[in-house]
Amino acid sequence: MNVIPWGKCRQSLPRVFFTGYVFLLVLLPVVLLGQEKGYWELWINRQHTDILDVFFKSFTNLGDGLVAVFLIGGFLWIRYADALFLTIGFLLHAFLVHFFKKVCFPGTLRPVAYFEGEPLHRIEGMRNALYHTFPSGHTASIFLFVTSWLLIRPAGKQWQIFWLAVAVLVGFSRVYLLQHFIWDVYAGSLLGIFSAYAGYLFLHSFPQRSWWEGRLELRIGRLRIPGEIKLRKSNASKP
Repeated sequence: MNVIPWGKCRQSLPRVFFTGYVFLLVLLPVVLLGQEKGYWELWINRQHTDILDVFFKSFTNLGDGLVAVFLIGGFLWIRYADALFLTIGFLLHAFLVHFFKKVCFPGTLRPVAYFEGEPLHRIEGMRNALYHTFPSGHTASIFLFVTSWLLIRPAGKQWQIFWLAVAVLVGFSRVYLLQHFIWDVYAGSLLGIFSAYAGYLFLHSFPQRSWWEGRLELRIGRLRIPGEIKLRKSNASKP
Protein backbone atom coordinates (compact mmCIF):
# COMPACT_ATOMS: atom_id res chain seq x y z
CA MET A 1 0.00 0.00 0.00
CA ASN A 2 1.26 3.49 -0.85
CA VAL A 3 0.83 6.27 1.72
CA ILE A 4 1.77 9.95 1.60
CA PRO A 5 3.89 10.99 4.63
CA TRP A 6 1.57 12.86 7.01
CA GLY A 7 3.84 15.90 7.13
CA LYS A 8 3.44 16.27 3.34
CA CYS A 9 -0.22 15.29 3.31
CA ARG A 10 -1.46 18.77 2.47
CA GLN A 11 -3.58 19.12 -0.63
CA SER A 12 -6.23 21.26 -2.22
CA LEU A 13 -9.90 20.33 -2.21
CA PRO A 14 -10.82 17.14 -4.09
CA ARG A 15 -12.11 19.20 -7.02
CA VAL A 16 -14.50 16.74 -8.67
CA PHE A 17 -16.04 15.75 -5.34
CA PHE A 18 -16.59 19.33 -4.27
CA THR A 19 -17.76 20.54 -7.66
CA GLY A 20 -20.55 17.96 -7.58
CA TYR A 21 -21.29 18.70 -3.93
CA VAL A 22 -21.49 22.48 -4.43
CA PHE A 23 -23.80 21.92 -7.41
CA LEU A 24 -26.20 19.98 -5.17
CA LEU A 25 -25.75 22.54 -2.41
CA VAL A 26 -26.98 25.28 -4.74
CA LEU A 27 -29.65 23.22 -6.50
CA LEU A 28 -31.46 21.86 -3.43
CA PRO A 29 -32.58 25.22 -1.97
CA VAL A 30 -33.93 26.24 -5.37
CA VAL A 31 -36.02 23.06 -5.50
CA LEU A 32 -37.04 23.01 -1.85
CA LEU A 33 -38.08 26.64 -1.55
CA GLY A 34 -40.53 26.20 -4.39
CA GLN A 35 -42.76 23.92 -2.28
CA GLU A 36 -44.05 23.83 1.29
CA LYS A 37 -42.23 21.78 3.90
CA GLY A 38 -42.88 18.07 3.50
CA TYR A 39 -43.93 18.12 -0.15
CA TRP A 40 -40.84 16.37 -1.51
CA GLU A 41 -40.56 14.02 1.46
CA LEU A 42 -44.11 12.76 0.83
CA TRP A 43 -43.43 12.48 -2.89
CA ILE A 44 -40.32 10.38 -2.24
CA ASN A 45 -42.23 8.20 0.21
CA ARG A 46 -44.80 7.40 -2.49
CA GLN A 47 -42.10 6.16 -4.89
CA HIS A 48 -41.26 3.19 -2.68
CA THR A 49 -40.54 -0.28 -4.03
CA ASP A 50 -39.61 -3.52 -2.27
CA ILE A 51 -36.08 -3.41 -3.74
CA LEU A 52 -35.49 0.18 -2.62
CA ASP A 53 -36.84 -0.65 0.84
CA VAL A 54 -34.29 -3.44 1.31
CA PHE A 55 -31.44 -1.45 -0.23
CA PHE A 56 -31.87 1.77 1.73
CA LYS A 57 -32.64 -0.02 4.99
CA SER A 58 -29.18 -1.61 4.79
CA PHE A 59 -27.26 1.14 2.99
CA THR A 60 -28.21 3.78 5.56
CA ASN A 61 -26.07 1.97 8.13
CA LEU A 62 -22.92 3.30 6.45
CA GLY A 63 -23.67 6.54 8.27
CA ASP A 64 -23.97 4.91 11.67
CA GLY A 65 -21.62 6.25 14.33
CA LEU A 66 -20.34 2.73 15.00
CA VAL A 67 -18.74 2.76 11.56
CA ALA A 68 -16.32 5.37 12.89
CA VAL A 69 -15.07 2.84 15.47
CA PHE A 70 -14.24 0.33 12.74
CA LEU A 71 -12.66 2.99 10.52
CA ILE A 72 -10.49 4.35 13.31
CA GLY A 73 -9.47 0.81 14.17
CA GLY A 74 -8.63 0.17 10.51
CA PHE A 75 -6.63 3.39 10.24
CA LEU A 76 -4.51 2.29 13.21
CA TRP A 77 -3.15 -0.45 10.95
CA ILE A 78 -2.26 2.13 8.28
CA ARG A 79 -0.97 5.09 10.29
CA TYR A 80 -1.58 6.52 13.75
CA ALA A 81 -1.94 10.06 12.38
CA ASP A 82 -4.87 8.96 10.18
CA ALA A 83 -6.66 7.38 13.13
CA LEU A 84 -6.00 10.47 15.28
CA PHE A 85 -7.27 12.76 12.52
CA LEU A 86 -10.53 10.84 12.11
CA THR A 87 -10.99 10.65 15.89
CA ILE A 88 -10.73 14.45 16.20
CA GLY A 89 -13.12 14.99 13.30
CA PHE A 90 -15.60 12.46 14.65
CA LEU A 91 -15.64 13.92 18.16
CA LEU A 92 -16.18 17.41 16.73
CA HIS A 93 -18.97 16.22 14.44
CA ALA A 94 -20.68 14.32 17.28
CA PHE A 95 -20.58 17.41 19.50
CA LEU A 96 -21.98 19.68 16.78
CA VAL A 97 -24.78 17.29 15.79
CA HIS A 98 -25.94 16.81 19.37
CA PHE A 99 -25.58 20.52 20.16
CA PHE A 100 -27.88 21.45 17.29
CA LYS A 101 -30.32 18.60 18.02
CA LYS A 102 -30.63 19.06 21.78
CA VAL A 103 -29.78 22.74 22.37
CA CYS A 104 -30.55 24.77 19.23
CA PHE A 105 -33.50 22.79 17.86
CA PRO A 106 -34.82 20.62 20.72
CA GLY A 107 -37.98 18.63 20.16
CA THR A 108 -38.27 19.33 16.43
CA LEU A 109 -40.57 16.76 14.84
CA ARG A 110 -39.27 14.06 12.52
CA PRO A 111 -41.31 13.10 9.43
CA VAL A 112 -43.37 10.34 11.04
CA ALA A 113 -44.55 12.69 13.80
CA TYR A 114 -44.85 15.71 11.49
CA PHE A 115 -47.01 13.79 8.98
CA GLU A 116 -49.25 12.22 11.61
CA GLY A 117 -52.53 11.31 9.95
CA GLU A 118 -51.00 11.05 6.46
CA PRO A 119 -50.99 7.62 4.75
CA LEU A 120 -47.26 6.83 4.90
CA HIS A 121 -45.32 3.87 3.63
CA ARG A 122 -43.49 2.41 6.64
CA ILE A 123 -40.81 -0.23 6.23
CA GLU A 124 -41.32 -3.35 8.31
CA GLY A 125 -38.76 -3.65 11.09
CA MET A 126 -37.69 0.00 10.80
CA ARG A 127 -37.99 2.01 14.00
CA ASN A 128 -38.66 5.68 13.27
CA ALA A 129 -37.62 8.33 15.76
CA LEU A 130 -40.12 11.10 16.45
CA TYR A 131 -38.05 14.05 17.64
CA HIS A 132 -34.69 15.85 17.25
CA THR A 133 -34.72 15.82 13.48
CA PHE A 134 -32.25 18.64 12.72
CA PRO A 135 -29.58 17.93 11.56
CA SER A 136 -29.13 14.39 10.23
CA GLY A 137 -26.42 12.61 12.20
CA HIS A 138 -26.06 9.75 9.70
CA THR A 139 -25.53 12.21 6.87
CA ALA A 140 -22.98 14.17 8.89
CA SER A 141 -21.12 10.94 9.62
CA ILE A 142 -20.92 9.66 6.05
CA PHE A 143 -19.74 13.03 4.71
CA LEU A 144 -17.15 13.12 7.49
CA PHE A 145 -15.93 9.63 6.56
CA VAL A 146 -15.78 10.31 2.83
CA THR A 147 -14.14 13.71 3.11
CA SER A 148 -11.59 12.37 5.60
CA TRP A 149 -10.70 9.53 3.26
CA LEU A 150 -10.25 11.85 0.29
CA LEU A 151 -7.98 14.12 2.34
CA ILE A 152 -5.57 11.37 3.35
CA ARG A 153 -5.92 9.23 0.20
CA PRO A 154 -6.08 11.55 -2.85
CA ALA A 155 -8.31 9.96 -5.47
CA GLY A 156 -8.86 10.25 -9.20
CA LYS A 157 -12.03 11.65 -10.77
CA GLN A 158 -13.87 8.34 -10.94
CA TRP A 159 -13.29 7.59 -7.26
CA GLN A 160 -14.30 11.09 -6.20
CA ILE A 161 -17.58 10.65 -8.09
CA PHE A 162 -18.05 7.24 -6.50
CA TRP A 163 -17.55 8.53 -2.95
CA LEU A 164 -19.84 11.50 -3.57
CA ALA A 165 -22.53 9.10 -4.80
CA VAL A 166 -22.11 6.95 -1.68
CA ALA A 167 -22.47 9.96 0.62
CA VAL A 168 -25.47 11.36 -1.27
CA LEU A 169 -27.24 7.99 -1.28
CA VAL A 170 -26.80 7.59 2.47
CA GLY A 171 -28.23 11.08 2.93
CA PHE A 172 -31.12 10.27 0.59
CA SER A 173 -31.78 7.05 2.49
CA ARG A 174 -32.56 9.10 5.61
CA VAL A 175 -35.35 10.85 3.71
CA TYR A 176 -36.58 7.68 2.01
CA LEU A 177 -36.79 5.90 5.37
CA LEU A 178 -38.78 8.81 6.90
CA GLN A 179 -36.03 9.50 9.43
CA HIS A 180 -35.27 13.06 8.30
CA PHE A 181 -36.32 15.95 6.11
CA ILE A 182 -34.16 17.02 3.19
CA TRP A 183 -33.08 20.16 5.07
CA ASP A 184 -31.80 17.93 7.89
CA VAL A 185 -29.68 16.03 5.39
CA TYR A 186 -28.51 19.27 3.79
CA ALA A 187 -27.26 20.62 7.12
CA GLY A 188 -25.79 17.27 8.13
CA SER A 189 -23.62 17.14 5.02
CA LEU A 190 -22.23 20.60 5.79
CA LEU A 191 -21.41 19.61 9.37
CA GLY A 192 -19.69 16.43 8.22
CA ILE A 193 -17.44 18.21 5.73
CA PHE A 194 -16.71 21.04 8.17
CA SER A 195 -15.72 18.57 10.89
CA ALA A 196 -13.40 16.69 8.55
CA TYR A 197 -11.56 19.84 7.47
CA ALA A 198 -11.48 21.27 10.98
CA GLY A 199 -9.93 18.07 12.33
CA TYR A 200 -7.49 17.97 9.43
CA LEU A 201 -6.33 21.57 9.93
CA PHE A 202 -6.26 21.21 13.70
CA LEU A 203 -3.90 18.24 13.56
CA HIS A 204 -1.74 19.98 10.97
CA SER A 205 -1.41 22.96 13.31
CA PHE A 206 0.78 20.87 15.60
CA PRO A 207 4.41 19.93 14.89
CA GLN A 208 4.56 16.47 13.38
CA ARG A 209 5.49 13.71 15.80
CA SER A 210 7.65 10.79 14.71
CA TRP A 211 5.16 8.26 16.10
CA TRP A 212 2.42 9.61 13.82
CA GLU A 213 3.89 7.62 10.92
CA GLY A 214 3.81 4.44 12.99
CA ARG A 215 1.06 1.84 12.89
CA LEU A 216 -0.15 -1.34 14.50
CA GLU A 217 1.57 -4.48 13.26
CA LEU A 218 1.15 -8.16 13.90
CA ARG A 219 4.34 -10.20 13.54
CA ILE A 220 4.30 -13.97 13.19
CA GLY A 221 7.87 -15.05 12.55
CA ARG A 222 8.90 -13.26 9.38
CA LEU A 223 5.31 -12.50 8.45
CA ARG A 224 4.17 -8.91 9.00
CA ILE A 225 0.47 -8.02 8.98
CA PRO A 226 -0.30 -5.70 7.27
CA GLY A 227 2.41 -5.87 4.64
CA GLU A 228 5.00 -3.23 3.89
CA ILE A 229 3.66 0.27 3.33
CA LYS A 230 5.54 2.41 0.83
CA LEU A 231 5.69 6.17 1.05
CA ARG A 232 4.94 8.14 -2.08
CA LYS A 233 5.01 11.76 -3.15
CA SER A 234 2.21 14.05 -2.00
CA ASN A 235 1.15 14.93 -5.56
CA ALA A 236 -0.07 11.42 -6.29
CA SER A 237 -3.54 11.48 -7.82
CA LYS A 238 -4.79 7.93 -7.74
CA PRO A 239 -6.15 5.93 -4.80
